[in-house]
Amino acid sequence: GFMALIQVAMLLLLTFRLQRAAVRFYDCRAACGKMIEYCRNFASEASVYCSHDPALRDQIIKWVAAAPVAIKNFLRKDSGDPQELLGILSDAECTQLFQAPHQPLLVW
Repeated sequence: GFMALIQVAMLLLLTFRLQRAAVRFYDCRAACGKMIEYCRNFASEASVYCSHDPALRDQIIKWVAAAPVAIKNFLRKDSGDPQELLGILSDAECTQLFQAPHQPLLVW
């Protein structure tokens, strides 16, 4: 009777909410994949256009590699883990990045 009607209504509401969460999750995954693709393209173009200056090329590529980590930390409202960029940025650059109030602005 009445309880069955409430159960059906709750089931429909829960299903709708879970479906929306799944769509948001997959949209976020697609956006992160696009960001990684843009970073890879930018790094490959920098390696071609800056081939005359290896020091500049390496600086650009390492900060482009740090960009997704900085964006992830900003979106999660977390300072992050410097171990993620071990071997990419120097210790001083890692300290500077992970202490920045807005990490993506420091990278770009």
